[in-house]
Amino acid sequence: MAVSRRAASKISSWLSRQSRPIHDFASQLSYSGICCEVGQPKKGVAHGPQSLREFGLLSKLESTRFTVLDRGDKLKEITGPIEGELVGRVKNPSAVGKICEEVSNLIAEDKDSVHLTVGGDHSVAAGSVHGHASIRDNVGLIWVDAHADINTAETTPSGNMHGMPLSLLLRELGDSSAPLPGFEWCSRRLTSKDLVYIGLRD
Repeated sequence: MAVSRRAASKISSWLSRQSRPIHDFASQLSYSGICCEVGQPKKGVAHGPQSLREFGLLSKLESTRFTVLDRGDKLKEITGPIEGELVGRVKNPSAVGKICEEVSNLIAEDKDSVHLTVGGDHSVAAGSVHGHASIRDNVGLIWVDAHADINTAETTPSGNMHGMPLSLLLRELGDSSAPLPGFEWCSRRLTSKDLVYIGLRD
């Protein structure tokens, strides 16, 4: 997701206003850039994490009460051979699935931090939400977007996986779509009652 300087400023401003850590269980913020763009067709989306670094987001985060652990920009090497895959209508499921699995594991391996993962396209959310839900009970998800990003393999109009991450996570949709290659690891961790949308346009 491309992020403007204004958006980066809003993120850091919100964090700096916290009177205590977002979660009682952690005061360390683990920051990871996820350089993924294979979930949609536009090139350049993978540069989002680097752009935010250049805008000074990390230094602003370090001025908050959190101790910031910079885990670097990940997954730059995942491109190429499995790009261009088509399964039914769905494009690049194996590539996206591999990236999301690594993101989920990245979060699950560090249970003592608050995690901020920055993309990259929206498909990486399947990994980040799955990772959080695998180590925390009663996870709720606030999805701020103009689109619901809940298309299944059967309902997607474009085949782009950045419009599908939530369909991979909701239990109610478990019988609505055949399993996609690359997502064999992905268990459904949320119900519709755990999900709130803000900003939906269509």
